[in-house]
Amino acid sequence: MSKRTAKLSHNQKAVNRIVDLLAKQAVVTVPAFHGYVTVGPCQTATGSHGFAVYGYGAQSQLATEFIGGLSAAESAAWLVVHTCGSTRTRDAAITRAKSL
Repeated sequence: MSKRTAKLSHNQKAVNRIVDLLAKQAVVTVPAFHGYVTVGPCQTATGSHGFAVYGYGAQSQLATEFIGGLSAAESAAWLVVHTCGSTRTRDAAITRAKSL
């Protein structure tokens, strides 16, 4: 048996950085291909806590809310990575983490 650990992909590393920031209740804005995408904590009208992802300036406006705990944060982070790319997401997460 091999004791070699599996390496994380660049996408997974970017998701982990965003999830860490969302756990700290931080809002992160990531430049997208046409505009930008913002992800952060939200509270719905029904009082549920979750995370929202909004895109501005894109050809199709992105607006999605995820309700729940860590799985919601991870789902929101994956949406940001798939929309903006792992490099842009990672760079924005590093910049935001430095400002906390």
